[in-house]
Amino acid sequence: MIERIIQVEPRASDLDTQRHVTSRTYEAFAWQARFSILDEAGFSLQRLIDEKVQLVPLSGYVKFLKEQQPGAMLDVKTCLYKNEKNHLVWQQQVLNEKSEVACHILTETIVKKKAKKFDLSLFGLPSEKLNRKDETLLPLFTKIKPFSGKCRRVKGN
Repeated sequence: MIERIIQVEPRASDLDTQRHVTSRTYEAFAWQARFSILDEAGFSLQRLIDEKVQLVPLSGYVKFLKEQQPGAMLDVKTCLYKNEKNHLVWQQQVLNEKSEVACHILTETIVKKKAKKFDLSLFGLPSEKLNRKDETLLPLFTKIKPFSGKCRRVKGN
């Protein structure tokens, strides 16, 4: 398991109509934390782009627990596991200034290089199980459909 914590700060532009930080912002913070781990492992965003390496999400789970406002200093705690299927499982918590969980995100991804499955041994991760509490969430994972390759425009009235 690899574990890292990054600090983030929501902005006023991250608010929804109810003046709360949006779910999309939490997901952006989670992505930022994932890429910081990859960067530390020698896979900067630029290298991933240059070598055509993709993180392809297979399934995900998210739970929002505490509302946050702009200016709150938040910690994104990320634990990275490799499961028995050789998939990466990202267990993430967004913690508020009191270290309370504001958002919990679980994401299962595969890594592809030039559209082919990629050997994850480079991360030096032994296969591990999630902790018992999060293991019970795995059946709740929502399966994500693969990208169709088509970008269609939504037609308006």
